[in-house]
Amino acid sequence: MSDKSPASKEIEKLRDTIQLLDNFSQHGFSQIAAIARLALISMKTPETIHTREDIANVLEAICEKAEYVEGCINAEAENVGCNYI
Repeated sequence: MSDKSPASKEIEKLRDTIQLLDNFSQHGFSQIAAIARLALISMKTPETIHTREDIANVLEAICEKAEYVEGCINAEAENVGCNYI
């Protein structure tokens, strides 16, 4: 027999979900920031040649990562009935 009440179990589940959401956000947003920083540093280096395709690829990578992290966070929030609608 479990010594945890239903409320305690729910609190623990929500706490675990919040920690997972924090993990997703820290990891994903740090990657987005790193990609953007590298792009900015590259653009400030005079001898670097940038094509429109290079810039488009960087922006696409940022968009894809942002959408992926958004989906992960939303799915986990939805799993505990706390997603924004």
